[in-house]
Amino acid sequence: MVVDRTQSTAFMKKGDREKRVRSGTTTSVNMASANPLYYAAVPKPQLVTLDAKTAKESHIDTVMEIDSRFLDGIGSGCYPGYLGNDFKLFGKPALLYRKFTHDLLDQIAKNAKQAPKRASVLNGRDGAGKSAELLKAASVAASSGHIVIYAHSAVTWVNSSRPYAPQSGTNMFTQPELATELLRSVSLVSGNALARVPLGKEIALGKKKSLDATKT
Repeated sequence: MVVDRTQSTAFMKKGDREKRVRSGTTTSVNMASANPLYYAAVPKPQLVTLDAKTAKESHIDTVMEIDSRFLDGIGSGCYPGYLGNDFKLFGKPALLYRKFTHDLLDQIAKNAKQAPKRASVLNGRDGAGKSAELLKAASVAASSGHIVIYAHSAVTWVNSSRPYAPQSGTNMFTQPELATELLRSVSLVSGNALARVPLGKEIALGKKKSLDATKT
């Protein structure tokens, strides 16, 4: 095992000679001789997966694992904010199912049944947990059969960090790479839900294939 930029001096090198490592260095450590008081294997907790069936009041204040099918759809490692680091530390992509989470999902479900449809806006100070709540809500919505459009890092759409090009005849720009990634994510996450949507007109895909507007 390679210990990178370790801050610890609590391991023993082969030969039982004490070896001190300065902060900010990289070294290889024989973990078979590591001090068990300071080094232990990362635990592999067995958790309930958060989805439409398990998002219940009885699971409030329970740590639950985010549905792997949803995570595969949005892309490996595509987590908002610092969640990726938290998941790596914990060993699994898991979050606490809070009462707020339960109330948010209930509100979203009620809004979806109203006519006209109503939007929910999640607001709060930095670090309050907005990204975590949206990730949980999107995962449950996808497992419920809804069409989910999830942009894990909206700042990339406006900070010029991804390729873009001017749109002819306008003062706007297109971002084909980002758009392609988002559409692929929507297709993977909500493929079954999209297949049930009837088309309003015939849509051509490429030069030869088209979708019949009379079919779903």
